[in-house]
Amino acid sequence: MAGTIKIRFTVQELDFSPLTRGRVNIKFQTAGGQVVDMFEDLVQGAPSAYKFQEVPYQVGLESSTNYGQAVNYANAFNRDWSFTGVQLTGGLQQANIQASVVGNEVTLTAQTGTFLAGSIYNGNVLIVDIDPPSNTADPVTPVISVVKEGTGYCSVINYNVTATAGVAPYSLVVNGVEQIPGWNGNTTTIALARDSVAKIWIVDNDGNLSQPTVESNGKVNVPRKLSPANFETVLTPAAGSADLTVNWPAPVAGVTPIEYSLTASDAVAAGTYQTSNVFPGVLDGTYKLWIRDVYGCEISKTVTVVGYADAANGSTLKYFRISDFNSLSFSRRSSGRKNYDTALSFEEAVGLPKKVFFDFTAEDQIQTQFKSSFPFHQVTLFKCDGTKEDLNFLEIQQNIGVAEKVDCRTYPVSTGVTGVYFIGGDLYEPGTLTVVGDSPYSSGLPSWAEVGQFVSLGALGTKEIKSIGYDTDLGVLYFTVDASIAAAADDTVQATYNRHDYNLFRVDFPMSKVSNRAFLRIEAGYSSSEIEVTYQSEAIRRITDTSKYLKIQWSGFKNLGDMVFVDGYQGIMWVKGRIRPTPFGESKTFDGTDEVYSLSQKQRTDQRASIPLMTPKQWVKFGLVSAMAEGGTLLIEDMELVRLGGIEAEELGDSNYSNVECEFAYTGDGLNEVSSEAVLNPSTGTVGGGGTGKIPTGTTVSLLRLSDGTFVRFTDGAFLAVG
Repeated sequence: MAGTIKIRFTVQELDFSPLTRGRVNIKFQTAGGQVVDMFEDLVQGAPSAYKFQEVPYQVGLESSTNYGQAVNYANAFNRDWSFTGVQLTGGLQQANIQASVVGNEVTLTAQTGTFLAGSIYNGNVLIVDIDPPSNTADPVTPVISVVKEGTGYCSVINYNVTATAGVAPYSLVVNGVEQIPGWNGNTTTIALARDSVAKIWIVDNDGNLSQPTVESNGKVNVPRKLSPANFETVLTPAAGSADLTVNWPAPVAGVTPIEYSLTASDAVAAGTYQTSNVFPGVLDGTYKLWIRDVYGCEISKTVTVVGYADAANGSTLKYFRISDFNSLSFSRRSSGRKNYDTALSFEEAVGLPKKVFFDFTAEDQIQTQFKSSFPFHQVTLFKCDGTKEDLNFLEIQQNIGVAEKVDCRTYPVSTGVTGVYFIGGDLYEPGTLTVVGDSPYSSGLPSWAEVGQFVSLGALGTKEIKSIGYDTDLGVLYFTVDASIAAAADDTVQATYNRHDYNLFRVDFPMSKVSNRAFLRIEAGYSSSEIEVTYQSEAIRRITDTSKYLKIQWSGFKNLGDMVFVDGYQGIMWVKGRIRPTPFGESKTFDGTDEVYSLSQKQRTDQRASIPLMTPKQWVKFGLVSAMAEGGTLLIEDMELVRLGGIEAEELGDSNYSNVECEFAYTGDGLNEVSSEAVLNPSTGTVGGGGTGKIPTGTTVSLLRLSDGTFVRFTDGAFLAVG
């Protein structure tokens, strides 16, 4: 309950006696049932506790004196009875009674509790009118209950809602939109969109709102739909098959239990569902994995099962790699953070004092090659203006392997061992019975017939080659598998050999597509909705002023480490720094043939590069491409160079930046170093092996013109620079 009471004060001319100033006494009952007399005595002079000051009557100023008297009372009441301090017994403080003034009327308002009849003024100096108290019942707050009904589908989940308390009928409101007007509050079902946050409340017939008791602050977090990318498959290979396990690394709350089904890849509907996430003994092939949540929502993804490997090379089911020999550096994306403004990869987490980018000019063509065993890829250029562009890419080499299917003949070799040999017959399109030619094998064995190779026999299934032998009676080479047959029979055999882990792809784009900053994202998987891996480049920036930059280019045709370039490779990077010539010289003395000490001297010019700021990914790339001395070319500021020794990298403070310096020698034109060397006689200063001061007999010289000058070349390999 809550209550109010109004008191009006009138000051009058005091022309009578006896005068009694009296007391204003207000009766109040707290919510706890305590009855309190809240009194204030009228006094002349300064007021004190539980007293309010009299305002003298003035002719012609009745309105202002009446107002002043009401203000004096209200101030005294709030001073003595508002209770912002110590709690009184019975809950008077919680009543939070406050006095307010309008004209000569004072209104006392209590948040809880009620004013009682019997409130009086017992003096005659003032005229005090006290209205009957006005008390109202506390509003009853309606309550809403929202619980999952247990059904739904991919787009919605059904919830049961019930309203209690308050005054019916109710209005059910979802996200600010009235859903059910004139509702009696009985349990009803509503559908809420998946992957949404629904704010639900009710308004009763008196306009009272429900308290936010639904989940959190009146909001319902509706579970999201499952995504194929949320599930990973792991294979445990066996002979001719594999156990397939489905993992769910980041479960979605509120959608369990999950069920699984495995069908042929072209199936349009799921088969029998199971609660186990393991499918044992799945034969080699491509399948469709179906996943269903508790609401009956089905999703599917394509999975490839490889239960056997090439005897020589092996096979990896999921393979994706981007080499550091490309112009850009990439890292596997582990979060949604964009990196327009930093060169940090997603694998690094460290505070950086500066921002470093992979810089290019508008004239640069950026080439990126990547290896992948996935059937679907998507390459996207994200720009800092919020736009993105899908880029075309090419498959430039297939390395998945070669399949071959031919006729063969099987026969029992011993108990549990079957021999397989070839005596002509047909050659088939792999995976079919379509004849495409004659079998090239008669009496001999195919090149893929090696111990450890898995083969698929039409009648016996997938088997591993266990041994190679020669049958003198048949006059043929054969291989054996573990299988039992009663008699010799015609069959077919298929093998996949020269299997690699990947195909090779390339994407090119001109930097003219980038106006300021951007990054490149390469995704791989089974379809646009089944992305398995995502790699993102470091931040790319387009520059116009290259006066303080070093231009570093590399190209070649030879496979380098993890990179296979079917059509050669090329890369470019711009880094702030400088390169300058540095002299290198050495000299030594040795005994000549005539026991005169002679002098050997060598002098050459190297180049020293200084780069004051490089991230680890930049200088690792710099180290890789600067060491290409065979099969590739490195150009720094159009000078063909090769690195001498290692890279000197000094970490800058508490960061992952480094100051990088490195020595380079000239290469190209058949030279690894441009040098000059001569053996001089100390007494004559002319070339000679001893003390004669003359060129040794039989020595010839020739002139060699190089970019750094002209050199005299001796038959013993020495060089001497001339003007």
